[in-house]
Amino acid sequence: MIRKGTARLDKKQLATVITAGVLALLIIAYVIINAVIAGSDGSSGGNDGTGEVTYDESIGESLYLGKATVYPYIAKASMLSVTVGSEIDTFTMQKARDGEGKLLPYFLFYYMDDEGRARAYMPPITSAENSFDYTDFYSVETSDGLGATKIDYLCAALGALYYDYKVPLKEDTAAKEAQLKLYGLDTESREVISIRYLDGEGKEQQRTVYVGDKLINGVGYYFMLEDRDIVYAGSSSDRLSYALGGFEKFLHSRLIAESLPTDGVAAAYMPTDYKQWDYVYRDVKRDERGEPVLDENGKEIPFAVTEGSTAIIRADYLTPIYYNADKPSGYSGGGYIRDGYSSMNVDLSVISSRPAFSRMVEALVGRTVEREDTGESDTVVTVVDGMNAAVLKNGEKGKYEYTILGIESVLDSKTEIFTEGTPVLGYDLVKVAYTYTLDGERPFDGTSYAVIDLTDERALPTAARDAIVASSVGTLAEPVSFGVYYTEDNAAARTVTYVITKVNGIFKLGENDYTVLDSVTSDAVVSIEYHTVVTGVDGTAEVSETTSRQIDLSAIGEDSDPSNLKIKNALVGAVAGDTEISVTLGTVYYQLMQSFTSYSIERVEGFVERELTVSFRFANESERDPFYRESSYLNTIGEVEADNPFRIYPLNVDNCDKVMRIVSGISKGTSSQVAEGLVGSETVAVGLTPAVMREYGLYDGHTVYVEFPRNIGEDAEDSGDYAWSGTLGFTLYISDPNEDGTRYVGSDMYDIVVKMKADTFDFVERSFAEFWGRRNLVMIGTSDINRIELDLSLSDVVGSYNFDLEHRVETSPDGTSTRKAYDAIVTIDGFDGSAELEGVYGKTALSSLLASLGREKITVADLYSRLAGLKPGEGGLMEGNEPFGTAMFNEQLFVLFYTFYNGILTEEEQAEALSGKRLMSLSFDVNKSSSSLSYVYDFYRVDEERILVSFYTRDESGARSTAVNDFYLSNFSFKKIVANYINILNGQRVDADVPYPDTDIDKNN
Repeated sequence: MIRKGTARLDKKQLATVITAGVLALLIIAYVIINAVIAGSDGSSGGNDGTGEVTYDESIGESLYLGKATVYPYIAKASMLSVTVGSEIDTFTMQKARDGEGKLLPYFLFYYMDDEGRARAYMPPITSAENSFDYTDFYSVETSDGLGATKIDYLCAALGALYYDYKVPLKEDTAAKEAQLKLYGLDTESREVISIRYLDGEGKEQQRTVYVGDKLINGVGYYFMLEDRDIVYAGSSSDRLSYALGGFEKFLHSRLIAESLPTDGVAAAYMPTDYKQWDYVYRDVKRDERGEPVLDENGKEIPFAVTEGSTAIIRADYLTPIYYNADKPSGYSGGGYIRDGYSSMNVDLSVISSRPAFSRMVEALVGRTVEREDTGESDTVVTVVDGMNAAVLKNGEKGKYEYTILGIESVLDSKTEIFTEGTPVLGYDLVKVAYTYTLDGERPFDGTSYAVIDLTDERALPTAARDAIVASSVGTLAEPVSFGVYYTEDNAAARTVTYVITKVNGIFKLGENDYTVLDSVTSDAVVSIEYHTVVTGVDGTAEVSETTSRQIDLSAIGEDSDPSNLKIKNALVGAVAGDTEISVTLGTVYYQLMQSFTSYSIERVEGFVERELTVSFRFANESERDPFYRESSYLNTIGEVEADNPFRIYPLNVDNCDKVMRIVSGISKGTSSQVAEGLVGSETVAVGLTPAVMREYGLYDGHTVYVEFPRNIGEDAEDSGDYAWSGTLGFTLYISDPNEDGTRYVGSDMYDIVVKMKADTFDFVERSFAEFWGRRNLVMIGTSDINRIELDLSLSDVVGSYNFDLEHRVETSPDGTSTRKAYDAIVTIDGFDGSAELEGVYGKTALSSLLASLGREKITVADLYSRLAGLKPGEGGLMEGNEPFGTAMFNEQLFVLFYTFYNGILTEEEQAEALSGKRLMSLSFDVNKSSSSLSYVYDFYRVDEERILVSFYTRDESGARSTAVNDFYLSNFSFKKIVANYINILNGQRVDADVPYPDTDIDKNN
């Protein structure tokens, strides 16, 4: 709608108007909210422009709280619905009813989506949370400090639609039209608000309000009633702006629910899953300013869809009809139910593993993006599910008579060919158009469509098969007819289990409204989430992807498809929320005519590539990796990407906590563990459709998936571990920062997009190495080490040394207590005890002692004692309660533990450093369950100040993981590690603050 301009005001006039407007708003806010809360009456009048107070009861005007209203007061409790049609949005707020038809004290919403379809706003959170309260959706107005919902304000405004001035419309048609245009109330400009309500006698009434331009002072509107030729004006009508601003303005900007469950254990820090990706949206090639790059002919250069990406397609969804009961209202023939063209997301990383979608993958991967309709015919992709149930022979009952009218297409594993005249010969699958009867009756009075597998010789007579094989795509000159009785021998047998995991909503439809039911009845409309488990005769099972479906149980009768009838019977009595209803359909027999669905793809509008940043979950004590036992967050990036190099890294606990506090809605400035949920500043859109995702930059930013535990309890008595019976998961879509310092964030569990401060989500811009990775070089304790291998390749010290830890349990002299202890037994790799070291090892006290003793190994404790001049049997050096050598060995582990990475390197710096000589290698052999795994650190020089640390794992067979080379140590830290290992090899005291003294390490290595 186009709004007219206003007259220019000078500064003095403007100040007066603003002051008056602010006072009016404050007074009106108090009056309206007071009316909502107290519901009191008043007695004074309105102003007709002459200074006289006037309202005319004979035409329906009234007096409420001392102000004139256009109709008698309507209490919020009496309102049934409010419907708004504006230039911004079209939606309906409707009072819900319980199972007995009683009005509930809250409103449900219907709105128009991007495709012009009416949608009920019932996002998944309504069923995910058993304690969910629909009023949690309502946005609260805080500007006046009263904290009422915006719905309360709107209902108060509509319930008592005050006016200060009024003017009758002229009788002359032309003059009336001119008046309406003057106030923005002409048909083309006005906006419409309709109210259905119960009057004092309980009878349903309706009022329709036309809303025009804002008043010149910017506070309030011109408005009129549908059946009354009077234009009203009043500053209090400013509350109508809530409705005219769009449906999303009524919605609370909550993105993630409260994560503190009723059992009182904080779940905010205990995610069962967290994943984060960087998103890149592709359509056409663009320059740094985001403008399309043109080729030599001035045309945009499109991208081609890549494997594993999410394709955004515009397509129609077609489902063939087999029974008259399946036909939707308004069905116009053609044998298909068509959903109509809409944009949809196809995640190729998911469907690529499902053989039935191979043609979809083939049709999309490599296809270039088309930003507009090219005018070419659609690409039709058929997904065959084979689930067209058969009625088995029962005496003389159960005979199918098929007449094949034409061949729609031929299919192989990758393509589908519709070209007329294409021979069927050479293809196993054909899509046919046919009619059929069952025991002489036609279950469907139109043409049906199905896929036939020509290799299935059980139910297809040879003559019919030969006739089909000899035909070609197109209408058959001579239809192929044949009859068949299905039996257990010739029907395709599968065991099918239909698993319903959620009941999202239960309604009973009336002529003009609907009722929310507490449980499923036989005539209810039920929204569910489900998957199927199909088990073949060979025992192989295929689990379908979880999907949603709305079922009108009233349309399923005793003569309906048996599978649908079983599902209906299983649902009756169910309540909303998580569930586990398994409908075992038994061994189901299927017709030769296999069912399918088809996607009629008009174009590819774009696609999204994503790169995994991090993946983790909270780890109980018993689940933690022995090498990183202190880390309460378990790095699971390797579970998502098996070859991701960062899968071997521990996580920065502080940063994980920080992010979990953010998404849990815990204040940064408090130690409270109460998670109130992530909330934004303003809801800007409803529905995460492709159009909304694109408009708010959600396809070209970042995504976060976080899953919280529900119903937490201790896993075992005094174990310190926790177990949970359920989880609640959310996906957040996060845009890049906007110019105003905000981001748009979408939530799939609330199905909204909100505004948030950009810096709240600054962490999404950070890489794993610079933000998520823990900076400790080593986090291992001696109790989990089996062996440490040290390899030195310095200019003055070379050689490979092995420290084997012999773990044991010691008993105190009096036999009253035990403790864990160990000996570090050091050997020189490859040295057999001879006096000669073959010149490949730097001379150390250890090497000299072993050579003099003619031995292969010695304990560190014995090494220190012998170098101190003590002989066997004379006792040993002690450091407190420990042998001196053991104490020094532990001290070196502490040095490693408190050595931190200083930063990360560029790819160029990594490549250059790795091309040089390795200075040192450290390998920690850790016993993990039944297998042994080594964590290996290799050190390379970057420059005088930095040492690259290449980190990888090695299994028992010697196979290595991909190394991570991003991190570096300071040269000083590296020299401390070297100095202390050489101190141990020389039987000297370890000093954590002293680096290797030989400056040659800086110059020659």
